[in-house]
Amino acid sequence: MRCGSANNPRVEAARRLSGFTLVELMAAGAVFLLILALTLTLISFLTRSITQGASSLSTFQEARSAFETMNRILSQAVLNTYWDYDDPAAPANYLRASELHFVLGSSASLTGLTDTAGSAIFFQAPLSHVRQPTWKSQSDLLNTVGFYVRYSSSADLPEFLADKKPQSAAWRLWMFLQPADDLSVYETFSGRPQAGTDFSWFQGALTDLSHSHVLANNIILLLIRAGYAGADGQRKERYVYNSRGISETSLFPQAVEVHQLPPELLVTLVAIDQRTADRLRERSGNSAYQLLPPDLFLNAAEYQSDLRSLEEHINDRPLGGIPVAFRIFETAVNVSSSKWSR
Repeated sequence: MRCGSANNPRVEAARRLSGFTLVELMAAGAVFLLILALTLTLISFLTRSITQGASSLSTFQEARSAFETMNRILSQAVLNTYWDYDDPAAPANYLRASELHFVLGSSASLTGLTDTAGSAIFFQAPLSHVRQPTWKSQSDLLNTVGFYVRYSSSADLPEFLADKKPQSAAWRLWMFLQPADDLSVYETFSGRPQAGTDFSWFQGALTDLSHSHVLANNIILLLIRAGYAGADGQRKERYVYNSRGISETSLFPQAVEVHQLPPELLVTLVAIDQRTADRLRERSGNSAYQLLPPDLFLNAAEYQSDLRSLEEHINDRPLGGIPVAFRIFETAVNVSSSKWSR
């Protein structure tokens, strides 16, 4: 007698195992959606991290490139110092003299511009930058050069940059480069050593943006210290240095700084990334925001402790709790033309 399949227990078991119940399908779907959501969240996080990292890397690469360019030019500063009589009509002493000028100090006081930060420096260097094409074959022509940090909008940029990115306001490292055709430093020298309060050789030209360009964006601080041996032989570091002195330079004996380039410049640059700059700019409504406490970097002898205080201050998110991604660049630049003597 043949047994029907309907009564075969093995066949019944196989039928029960050949599919899933609705509850099982719903549970499996929920697990799949959970895994998909977690995967998408992870991908989004990684994409955002990579984008932010690329933005920071781009910003800091620009800052590093500007830092290296600035330091290379600083090392080329010249003064062409020579010895001359203190008074040609009644000579009594030899004095150092120079028609050129090297000045370092507060950006606000030297440039006369608003919304500046840290140091500014102006000097002459043989960069052979000219406007006249016929002069391009001349080598070692002198230019007046300067560096300073300022918060500026696209309206403050040269015309050829005004319609380019970034079009919003930002802290920027500016480079002033006066063509050899327009060199005006000789106009402030009357044939005798002069006091160093006449800065017309660069101040008047700063408003001519054809002589200035942005070296890097999102630079919030430039600090430069002049390092040299004082009259007592002890090493000195100062945020302020003027090769023509701060008083009449025909006095004898002259101060060691007069008409001499500092042998060493200690340069510090602080940059923030683009994302941080965008958030801080939005918070400030395009107005100049300050990440720097006003009581720091007043005394070069306290530089290291001030730098630590600055790092702590920025890490504390002083502006609305916005996290700040920043990087500090430091180096010592030897001024190759410095012929230092006491």
